Amino acid sequence: MTTSISTTFECLAGMTLTSKSVPSSFGTFSQQRAPDDPTGNEVEIKITVIDSESELPIPNARVWLGYDSDKSQILNKQCDVDGVVTKSVQYAGDVNLIGWVREHNLAGDDYIQQNFSGVLLSSGLVFVIKLKKI
Repeated sequence: MTTSISTTFECLAGMTLTSKSVPSSFGTFSQQRAPDDPTGNEVEIKITVIDSESELPIPNARVWLGYDSDKSQILNKQCDVDGVVTKSVQYAGDVNLIGWVREHNLAGDDYIQQNFSGVLLSSGLVFVIKLKKI
């Protein structure tokens, strides 16, 4: 069963951060939206990958992200030691994105692939993805 939960957090600086979590049998992903900043044409995409049980970062997890419309690639790279990948992209309007995250290696834990989707907004895109161990 998949459910959606929408939560609003009040930040110290007075801005509001909205988060949407979508749990599945394989893991959880959430998209967080900061307030719109229409002043620039370049926005940042930031994806953080963590273990669903320990909530520790998963370094070297592979992240693929592309446009939903034509499946063209935006990024395909490994997370850094903090479980994060980032990329700056040109913003030309709200656009639907799709992607996946996975981590399989010869040493250490392996995780179930998590597919995700979201919308690139003028404020950018921030995802936190929780992977479950196999």
